[in-house]
Amino acid sequence: MLVHAWLSAYEAAEPGCEAGCNGRGRRNSRSKFCDSSATYDFGPKLALYRHAGVQEYITVSLNPARVVWRHLEDGSYKTLRAGDDGLVRSLVFPGLWLDPAALLAEDSARVLEALRAGLDSVKAGGRARGGKPKR
Repeated sequence: MLVHAWLSAYEAAEPGCEAGCNGRGRRNSRSKFCDSSATYDFGPKLALYRHAGVQEYITVSLNPARVVWRHLEDGSYKTLRAGDDGLVRSLVFPGLWLDPAALLAEDSARVLEALRAGLDSVKAGGRARGGKPKR
């Protein structure tokens, strides 16, 4: 799945970072990205991750087609919304940006272009998170 390539590209660009898929991330990263069953991801796993203090959690659902990126705030998950440019920006991993529409369209060039823009913003010393995201 394209989400694995996106995360692998981020991990390669950020030495020492393991964002992780399906629980393979470093424990101290406190973020998880998964692509398992939507029923499980939107229910029991969401509660489990909230209890464990996982700071960010992304669910990619194919039916209906959507990407939900959550951020733990004050003990509950808030959905991160895309900015005016259509990109969602991590609040935990500097430069980890995603174009959800491109991901769902399986447009790897646009997915990696968004990631590259995020990583470039970090290298340029800009605000890696692109300002305050909509929630």
